[in-house]
Amino acid sequence: MPPTYPALRQFLLAHCGIPESIIEATLRRYAEPQRHYHTVEHLARMVMAVESHAIALTQAQTLALLFHDAVYVPGAQGGKNEQESCLLLRSLAREHVEPDTLDITARIILDTIHHIPTQAPSSVVLDLDLLGLAGPIAEVFRDGDLIFKENAHLVVDWDDYSARRSRFLQGLLDRPQILYSAELRHHEDTLRQNLRDVIRARNQAQ
Repeated sequence: MPPTYPALRQFLLAHCGIPESIIEATLRRYAEPQRHYHTVEHLARMVMAVESHAIALTQAQTLALLFHDAVYVPGAQGGKNEQESCLLLRSLAREHVEPDTLDITARIILDTIHHIPTQAPSSVVLDLDLLGLAGPIAEVFRDGDLIFKENAHLVVDWDDYSARRSRFLQGLLDRPQILYSAELRHHEDTLRQNLRDVIRARNQAQ
């Protein structure tokens, strides 16, 4: 099971370097009614992976973990969610975090738009964000159902959503590399097999 909310909060308090009130305010955003997958559980699962793989995150990486989905409007285009999350980060944390650290954090968040790292610190955070796709296949399908709930008003029906999701997953499969960090890239084979299984299940259901 993922860490409980108190365990997640304890991890963030230990590594973010910002006041508890800011952490709490940011976590409350993950309980917004439009969210089903992009919730506190998503953050908790990322932290569980950090701890189970003994990964030492920097302050910038921990802040990026907390803020990367802080603004989430389903269907927002052109990286708007990520850009707004960066603005929120800067507005809340600028009095508590060094400017260079904020710049690194913001760049990590922007790198989650395409999940391709443009700097070394981004790699492990991007991998943590995608690592659910390398989990047990039942959880991968469950996560797909939760993402459908977030986007149901933007698609015609489940078949339309499934087709769109399959195209996204195929785009990941077509990349020469999906996971970039030394700590997590050993999960890539499992992740790729899961993607193939999800796409195959969709094709068989047609």
